[in-house]
Amino acid sequence: MDYASVAQGIIPHDIVLDENIVGHLPVFFRTLRNEKSTKEEMDRFIELIKRS
Repeated sequence: MDYASVAQGIIPHDIVLDENIVGHLPVFFRTLRNEKSTKEEMDRFIELIKRS
């Protein structure tokens, strides 16, 4: 279901409802686009992934 949503350009509903994850999406998208993030942003993003 997640792959289908993303393929349509839709962020899965459970992701949108999690404010912590939504707050880290800009770092995630910059990383996907190969744009630089700050060290602090990357550290927070890595911690979020570890807790998931």
